[in-house]
Amino acid sequence: MLSKASKYAIRALVYMNTIEENPLMNIHQIAEKLNIPEQFLGKILQLLAKKKILYSQKGINGGFKFLKQPDEITFLEIVEIIDGLESFDNCLIGMKFCKLNPEIANMCYFHDKIDPILTQLKEILANTTISNYTKNLDKINKIIF
Repeated sequence: MLSKASKYAIRALVYMNTIEENPLMNIHQIAEKLNIPEQFLGKILQLLAKKKILYSQKGINGGFKFLKQPDEITFLEIVEIIDGLESFDNCLIGMKFCKLNPEIANMCYFHDKIDPILTQLKEILANTTISNYTKNLDKINKIIF
């Protein structure tokens, strides 16, 4: 359901939130630890910096750190920044007539079955912050990172 870019963004932020001091984190360190292509992750984190989620500092001693507090950053906000929210509103199989004509959309086989699931997923993502997700990882942190 989520794009690879959204998953990488969320994973990177969760990992960054496990570092207690929250120093500037080197892109190479994050990419290596999470096994994410460094250039791809760099583009993602720059986008998050542009949207004021992260602070970015260039140069040899550069890196990223949180600009916005992790307990204020929802998964849905990250998905919206990276991918937009169209996937929650568009037809599952991409039929354009569903979006263009709501009366026909009601006849689409998938809408009555999938729309409630997408609404529920959107609510879950909106109610999950980087901090509350990270708190659940405390016991297994050493294993996964």
